[in-house]
Amino acid sequence: MRLTAGGDSQTDYYAGYGVRPFQTWVPLCATYLSEKVRARSFGRSGNTSQQLLDRADVFFEYDTPDVAAIAIGVNDPGASIGQAQTETNVLAIIMAIKHRAIGFGRGTGCTVATQAALPADGRPGQRYVVLSDGSTTGGVAPWHASHKANITGAVAADGGGRKLGVWENRNPLPGEAGWGRVATVGTLPDRVTRIVVVPPPYRNFTSGGDTPSTPDANNAAVRTALSSAVGRTTGQIAGQPTVIYSDLYAFMRSRIVAGTDPDFSTVAYDQNRSWHYIQGNQHYSAYGHQLQAQKVSTDIAATWPTLIA
Repeated sequence: MRLTAGGDSQTDYYAGYGVRPFQTWVPLCATYLSEKVRARSFGRSGNTSQQLLDRADVFFEYDTPDVAAIAIGVNDPGASIGQAQTETNVLAIIMAIKHRAIGFGRGTGCTVATQAALPADGRPGQRYVVLSDGSTTGGVAPWHASHKANITGAVAADGGGRKLGVWENRNPLPGEAGWGRVATVGTLPDRVTRIVVVPPPYRNFTSGGDTPSTPDANNAAVRTALSSAVGRTTGQIAGQPTVIYSDLYAFMRSRIVAGTDPDFSTVAYDQNRSWHYIQGNQHYSAYGHQLQAQKVSTDIAATWPTLIA
């Protein structure tokens, strides 16, 4: 089994913060699942959901993953990316991975603004996620006025008011102008059938973080965006969902409520018992990475048990 993760500094092997690469959550998740699992992490410190979308091709850099993990969004509020746009970006990342819609070449990302921006010289089989899918023609420009794409079904707007689709260069098929739509939000995946989306963690500080009764507003908005994006990806394969939301925040909060971990908003901060790097810094200690790996691996095993049997 191949597990590939993309995200920000929490998913970056070499972001530092006193944790060595093999102690971070992605390789630990593989270890917790099975000795047969091979894990790769493509986290980049400081990344927003837009930046991960722009480099979504990394999920396929070496092979096609059996499970793709998306852990992103915590940097969005600081980059003035609102909740609706985060939802749009994450949904587009999911679609890019599900349908291998990653553009052309390393680092080119997967998105274009409209059908008019689809490249005229795209290679056959090349796919893009289109963030404003309103076309009823076959692509950039019909090579004859009578040629139309065979498009069925309406494209629903996402939380940001945009319509998302996946388009493929067909070089061209009869009745199309070279580019044809192959997927919308509700289309079953044809490349990666298992995706797990992981929200920002519970920030357990003396002040400036979350409390059991009052979550941090910015992170709460990001979690809502991620959960909503997952909720829009309907469909099952062999009775199993294709995309799941691994609620890391609720898992960590439940440990505080149960008294398993201390609530540092009410007791003195103790670095030896903290899942953060230091007080006031949301990055993980080795313990924090262990907790995220525990949660994600448990959800993967529970949702897709035959994958690691």
